[in-house]
Amino acid sequence: PRPQEELDEALVHCATEEKVKVLVKAGANVQAGFSQALENVFFGHGPALQLNFFLDNGATIGKAELMTFELAVDSCTVDAPAVHHRRQALATARDIFTQVLNVCVEDASGDSWAIAVHSVEGDIVAKLKDFPASLTMRELKEDIKAQASIPCCCQVLVLGHQKKIDTQETLLCKSLREVESLTNEAYSE
Repeated sequence: PRPQEELDEALVHCATEEKVKVLVKAGANVQAGFSQALENVFFGHGPALQLNFFLDNGATIGKAELMTFELAVDSCTVDAPAVHHRRQALATARDIFTQVLNVCVEDASGDSWAIAVHSVEGDIVAKLKDFPASLTMRELKEDIKAQASIPCCCQVLVLGHQKKIDTQETLLCKSLREVESLTNEAYSE
């Protein structure tokens, strides 16, 4: 039997899913391996496809992984040739980190709304009270980020049980009231 550290280190450098499976069966810590591989990928030292191998073998995406993703996104704001590889890795990984969130307006009395944000599994990830209907979708995403630690770029919002909210730049500047009106119109067509 190999020491735990050797198994974990070997897991981080796996290039195929078959090797990941063998090392996990041998006792390697798939979550620790995933976290390290994530840092390697995001900071330009590993293949992005490797992340799926870990997820398919029991790794999960939690707050620590979301924070690593956000740090990587923030570090790629400089337009330099050295950052190109990291941007490609982030683009590949974005699908892995995308979280569909259902935005439910629970009380829309006047200009102060109560909003619950649910994951696709039905768990409440954020609760916003006294949320002004005039706040923009960008501000809503920032509030969700503050409560749930889900980076804005990873949030796919669905209003109620209707269609996905288009998060193009022009719509991010619209208020929740305007977006609700637009989605109600689109839904009734």
